[in-house]
Amino acid sequence: MQNSNEGRLLALEGLRGVAAVAVVIFHGLSMFYPIFLYGALSGLGLIQNSRFEDNLYGNPVSVIFSGAFAVAIFFVLSGFVLTVSFFNSGDEKSIMRIAGKRYLRLMIPALSSILVTLFILAIGLDWMKPLVADITGSLWLKNLWQPAEPSLMNALSQGVWGVFFSSVAETSYNPVLWTMKFELLGSLLVFAIALLFGKAKHRWIIYVLLIIATFKTWYLAFIIGMILADLYAHRKYPFFTESKRYGWLTLLLIIGIFLGGYPYYVPNGSVYAVLQLPWLYPLENNSLYLSIAAGLILVSVICLKPLSKFFGSKYISMLGKYSFSIYLVHMAVLFTAGAGVFLWLNPIIGFHWAAALSILTSLIILVPAAYLFERYVDSPAIRISSLFSRWLFDESKTTEKSTKILRKRK
Repeated sequence: MQNSNEGRLLALEGLRGVAAVAVVIFHGLSMFYPIFLYGALSGLGLIQNSRFEDNLYGNPVSVIFSGAFAVAIFFVLSGFVLTVSFFNSGDEKSIMRIAGKRYLRLMIPALSSILVTLFILAIGLDWMKPLVADITGSLWLKNLWQPAEPSLMNALSQGVWGVFFSSVAETSYNPVLWTMKFELLGSLLVFAIALLFGKAKHRWIIYVLLIIATFKTWYLAFIIGMILADLYAHRKYPFFTESKRYGWLTLLLIIGIFLGGYPYYVPNGSVYAVLQLPWLYPLENNSLYLSIAAGLILVSVICLKPLSKFFGSKYISMLGKYSFSIYLVHMAVLFTAGAGVFLWLNPIIGFHWAAALSILTSLIILVPAAYLFERYVDSPAIRISSLFSRWLFDESKTTEKSTKILRKRK
């Protein structure tokens, strides 16, 4: 029988999976409704393809499809999941093992997704994307998938180095890889903080200083996740204990949902304009509000039993296993199969139905695509990175020496 803690952490896997699907829908909508992405007051001269499009921008309802908020959830979850076992056990070797495999764990799937795009470009399947961009007026769609010199060496360079260590992440093959630099460096940051200060009595002073230092960056999300892992492991915060504080938890959930709807571009003309403070510039993808929102959602999913039960259910939690694969391959599906369906159906059934069926078709095709990517790329990446970490820390020899010592004692 599954214990309470296992059920709560399983719910976080479901949350990760739902966030991945939200990214897919967000990018699908961005292909056809550019004002949904940038807003009517962006000053970019965008075409409004739906009379409801501008109403959805900067509307808390859009939190359901907010790609930026979904990314904040990924980052907070990483900070939490990567450190919670250390705070539970205090085992420094365990966190060193996780740190040792982190680069390969991310690099192998990221590079593979780039090679998928290179293959699509090589066989000429990218011709549909610019045609869709011309019809929809989506500047976002028009400017993607444009590597200066597509080649195997260029793709390898981007996948091994560029997306992780360049000052500006190189993402011309797979735009969603802009998150990989933050995933790697953010993970290493929380590993280092946990190892250096995780057992210190006054580590909360360090946490406050880290929040101040990162409050205008995406690294704040990792810090929030790590702090929540510490609180969860030590049960110092009443919301992480078995309690009846559903009123406060519901309020936190509502605040998290509201802040999670913070718009992708600028909040002008939306209910979020009041949050546009001079000292928070630049405001695009405001990481402060979205990171706080993601932290509140994480707390709500862990502590509110209806949410925990929903996200921890069999099929929702299963999404977590495929979330990284969904995230990495969905643009390749949207820009080929999705674009093709739209171009085929638009003259027949009209713009909106064609757009809806394009996104639906992409989601259906994404099921086997993500399954194959997880089985043949993501799972092997986990195994390879684990083997590398064991070799790096020479665990096999340590185990062998320990066995010999025990035999001698016997």
